[in-house]
Amino acid sequence: MVPVHWDNFELPLDEGAHRDSTMDLDGFLARIRETSPGSRILLPEYLTPYRF
Repeated sequence: MVPVHWDNFELPLDEGAHRDSTMDLDGFLARIRETSPGSRILLPEYLTPYRF
């Protein structure tokens, strides 16, 4: 599972992505772990390529 669009789109990205304070990302991740404990969760880092 890859949570996307958790960052604040209103801020510049020169220092990387900033967490959107109106979203409960930690709660969302906890819910995923509770619902699907065997799932791997990858929280993407800004400008980091991933290969699946």
